[in-house]
Amino acid sequence: MSPAEVRLLRQWREDGDAEAFQRLMSRHSGMVYGTCRRILGNATAAEDATQTCFLKLAEAPTTIKTSLPGWLHTVATRCALEMLRSEK
Repeated sequence: MSPAEVRLLRQWREDGDAEAFQRLMSRHSGMVYGTCRRILGNATAAEDATQTCFLKLAEAPTTIKTSLPGWLHTVATRCALEMLRSEK
């Protein structure tokens, strides 16, 4: 994880700094949305899945031990696949 991401996560986790969280979302929302969109094939569902991913980040920022983009990609993939399974 980059030093800037570590700092932003720390600011969010320790201080509840909403601006720090917003910056993390701005950096990674395109990748998360793109991942969800490719899996789901639906823009609205992808937006919902993207929101769920960032909610998970907001609720559990201490669980990230390696790459934040990698963690978000994994969460996005799992979230989108879960949505597909629940639709069937």
